[in-house]
Amino acid sequence: VDLEETCIIMCLAFVERIMVFKQFDLLPTNWRRVVLTAFVIAAKTFYDEVVWNADFRSSFPNYDLSNLHKMELCMLEMIDYNVVVRQGLYAKYYFELRSISEEQNYGN
Repeated sequence: VDLEETCIIMCLAFVERIMVFKQFDLLPTNWRRVVLTAFVIAAKTFYDEVVWNADFRSSFPNYDLSNLHKMELCMLEMIDYNVVVRQGLYAKYYFELRSISEEQNYGN
């Protein structure tokens, strides 16, 4: 599965929702699972076709996807099944990420 920038921005929105509204902490032991789960939910929300968890095996070959379904359900509950990213929030994230990217490119 190729993740477009829209999926990345949606992923960021989902992660921030659980951090802000559920006081969830990203830790060295959980951040990969959290981000992966948010990516999967974003892709399933964004793409206008059926996306199966098995479709992510090639993108994440070193990751055990056996619990992905449970992680999805947990995150969806934490975000109250709100997978909508409003236009204003999307624009905020887009321009913030773009600014960070430009700053890093100027440093090279």
